[in-house]
Amino acid sequence: MKERICKAFCDTVSTRKVPAGLAVSTSVASINGDPIGFYIVGPLADGRYRLEDSGLLIPYLQAVGSDLDNQTRRETFEALLYEHHAAFDSESLEIVSEPMIESEIPGAALRFVSLLLRVSDLAFMAQDKVASTFKGDAANRIKESIGGRALIREGEPLSGPLSDWEPDLVIEAEGRDVVAVFLVQTEHRILEAMLLHSDALKAFEPARVVALLEKESSISQKTRIKALNRLDAMAVFESDEQSAINRIATEAVGRRQMLH
Repeated sequence: MKERICKAFCDTVSTRKVPAGLAVSTSVASINGDPIGFYIVGPLADGRYRLEDSGLLIPYLQAVGSDLDNQTRRETFEALLYEHHAAFDSESLEIVSEPMIESEIPGAALRFVSLLLRVSDLAFMAQDKVASTFKGDAANRIKESIGGRALIREGEPLSGPLSDWEPDLVIEAEGRDVVAVFLVQTEHRILEAMLLHSDALKAFEPARVVALLEKESSISQKTRIKALNRLDAMAVFESDEQSAINRIATEAVGRRQMLH
């Protein structure tokens, strides 16, 4: 199992045996700066396994004033749990996955890390949820730049086999590979972009995955290096908006098309 978990995370994890099963630590930082980690518990009585966090994430959110008493934050948290087939144990304060067979663990582990990152982002949610204009502005400007030269889909997966990770835009231009665009404001979105890119390669899907960061500080330097090495393109919106939009549009429709 250790080898399959390490392969799923592109050799960026460490594992160790614990009485309950296996402890996994990733290189992705949580909100408190510590690496995201989780436990693979099992085999259980029925031979299956489950994933658990350390039980420290929700108490940390409470400590920084982002408790789940706020209705918007609570509803967002519950929606994340539902989306990732997980639950919250109010006694142990642990986030736990549904039971699974051993062969399902690597893929489920990737999704569980994504869940923990998205829960971490609740710390940045104000009492009254105020949506950033970045995503709307960037999406509109990409559409304006491309014009009628491609079909643009929003809020849809790249394809059925790659439905675990949903980009913000999917751009399909004649004669070119389909492009998945992630509009990135947090670490979890760039992680999802890298996971989609990895899954597309494994599935032999002719697709390109690109990321548009809201600003330089949207992700850490360590994550930036990984993204630069693993994604097809990445640009930063803040301070040089038009060049960033042109970079993404060129990736989608080609340089020659952009000149017309």
